Amino acid sequence: MSALYVRYKKMPSEAELAQIVADRKAKHPFHFEAERDEPLTLESITRIERDHDIRFPASYVQHLTTEGAGDFAFGSVYSPDPQSGWNLWKEYDYMPTMRGCLLPFSDNGCGDYYCFPIIKGVCEDRVVWADHEEDYRERDSEMENFRDFILKGCLDPA
Repeated sequence: MSALYVRYKKMPSEAELAQIVADRKAKHPFHFEAERDEPLTLESITRIERDHDIRFPASYVQHLTTEGAGDFAFGSVYSPDPQSGWNLWKEYDYMPTMRGCLLPFSDNGCGDYYCFPIIKGVCEDRVVWADHEEDYRERDSEMENFRDFILKGCLDPA
């Protein structure tokens, strides 16, 4: 079990996660010096959601508006901004059979994706796995939701 979970014994709230991130940045600033986009505005996210007829999870939106997309400690987060170098829509094109079912928001560096399941245009705040060797079919992930991904996949990937 992750040291972060031992400390909190439950999934931290958005405010608790923000404090964990701030503490980690203060203690290990070099973990956060890699390439990353500027944070998006809520207005730009709303426009992107409208343009793509999709709704993102609140915790993902929170991350994009406070931290931006790109490298984040030991992981990365894709951006819904089509102009971003971290553009999730480019990754989405690799998964044509799962279009409308899964939305990739990160990867493992080997062609596999962490995704949000999509139900009627709404991304669930649940993390699933899409393996390229299985034609990106949805599989359970070791992470519950986006906050859990930030904790386990980015801040404490051990």
